[in-house]
Amino acid sequence: MSDFECYNMNANVTTTCDHGNLTFTLDTSLFNSVLPVVLCLVSVIGIIGNVLVIIVVKRNMYINCLFLNLAVADLLFILICVPIQVSIYASEGTIQFGDSVCKVSFYFSYVTMGVSIYSLVSICVLRYIGITRPLQCRGVLSRRSAIWTSGAIWAVICSINIPIIIFHRGTEGGGCNLCVNGQTEYYVYIGLVSGCDFFLPATVLPVISVLIIREVRRDMTEMERTQLESAPYVRAAKSSSTRLIVLIALVAFFFVLCWGPAHLMLLLEASGVVIADCPSPAVKTVMFVALLLLHTNSSINPLLYNFVSAEFRKSFLAVLKSHCSSERKRRRESINIEMSHQIRHRASRRISQRVIL
Repeated sequence: MSDFECYNMNANVTTTCDHGNLTFTLDTSLFNSVLPVVLCLVSVIGIIGNVLVIIVVKRNMYINCLFLNLAVADLLFILICVPIQVSIYASEGTIQFGDSVCKVSFYFSYVTMGVSIYSLVSICVLRYIGITRPLQCRGVLSRRSAIWTSGAIWAVICSINIPIIIFHRGTEGGGCNLCVNGQTEYYVYIGLVSGCDFFLPATVLPVISVLIIREVRRDMTEMERTQLESAPYVRAAKSSSTRLIVLIALVAFFFVLCWGPAHLMLLLEASGVVIADCPSPAVKTVMFVALLLLHTNSSINPLLYNFVSAEFRKSFLAVLKSHCSSERKRRRESINIEMSHQIRHRASRRISQRVIL
């Protein structure tokens, strides 16, 4: 271990720092009190919303299965990563999880993040292919193609993030450190979690979106010029693509907004601008806000789907109505069964009384 450099990946509760001539004490007890409550509320919303999305996508054959990928990734993040963070902050860093939980927490954090944004990229890529070659590549937009793409995304992201398991190690005090053998491995880690998992797809996504918008406008202009009325499939594809791009743009915007600050802080730490072990109070506040934002992202997507897509809203309402009607039916059956038991009980009592008389 002497050849390894370890970086503390946990927020200290109370630390005395010495920055040159300035000495101050960081007391984050307020964050440790507020964050667990906020994260619990956000998690409840996220679990309900993402479960509904999974049900809606499974029932509706016309909704892209890659949205199911997004919902599953968000749900896994909420169920695996958020409880660990809540426990750490609620216990003010005193709880001890061990090496395995440390590795699992960071691994699934970056895997679910990568699956989410690469699912968005895949939706746009498949849509672009479907627009540019609507007749030759109709199978690209099929449900089977989306399922195969989803499986490939999970396989690739899970594989390339394996070094995260190797680099992270639990400490004797129950914390979690990033341990690398020199600066080269440290920069490889930064390039992996920030470069491959975030900045690369976040850069590709708007480029493909612009290409789709340009293609849609060009084809619509061409159809208007030639007054083409015999291509309903093409016009429907362009219209649905425009609505999809609006939804993808909103989801991608909030994804970058929520995850961007955390990755920016990671880059600043790698460049030496920010000292993670002992940041200033202002930087510490930014770090906590960044942490809150990235945990909130997993609960935002279901709200965006309902806000933008009328098809999602109708499907959500249909699921809720179905659940409510089945619940009412179950209650009526329960009441009927209870009443039937009461009637039988009364009848048996009357018969027994007659026998005694």
